[in-house]
Amino acid sequence: MGYHWLSPNLDGVAQARWFLQNFQGIGEGEGVILDYEEKGLSPDAALAFCTEVERVTGRPVAVYCGVYQNAWKDTRIFNGQRMRWVAAYAAEARVRAACQPYGFDMWQWSSSGTVPGVPTRCDVNLVENPIMADLACSVPVAPTPEPPTPTDIEDDMDIATNAEVYQGYAPGIMKFVVTGSGRLRHILEPEWHARGSLPGSKITNAEIASLGVA
Repeated sequence: MGYHWLSPNLDGVAQARWFLQNFQGIGEGEGVILDYEEKGLSPDAALAFCTEVERVTGRPVAVYCGVYQNAWKDTRIFNGQRMRWVAAYAAEARVRAACQPYGFDMWQWSSSGTVPGVPTRCDVNLVENPIMADLACSVPVAPTPEPPTPTDIEDDMDIATNAEVYQGYAPGIMKFVVTGSGRLRHILEPEWHARGSLPGSKITNAEIASLGVA
């Protein structure tokens, strides 16, 4: 699971690349949450962050946001793919009225709830839209095409991952296969999972440059 607190006055793409360098990746049933709370935030920065992270992970970013924030009404951010997660510690009728006409997919209604087996207070949430909650955790941003039919060479080759920071991405984030021509092909998370989610062999930046990326 990945979490990022969006900072004002910083480029959204730069924040996304910093995030991707510093998180450990996401597995099945996990997702990325963008926390849009601080004053002075730009919807453009949020959109840029989401777009860049989704480009790499292949999964939609869930956006945690208050109705008072300028992103709440932005249909570029809440585009039917990203979960709208509101935090509001008030009576349910007031919260539902305040969220109109958009509603919410998840509502954090308390920061002092109790959960069996957890000794400290917890944030507690109501899932309003299970489909969007599932989308935030497991379903790609867009319908995923069937992975390309591998050539014999691709079938016989292990997945290769970057051993060093490559184009701003932390080691192990970028995945490649070797094509029939001998060049590398960058693959996204859905195809990586379809190929068995294997960590693969490590490949240096010099080796990537030598082989080339198709």
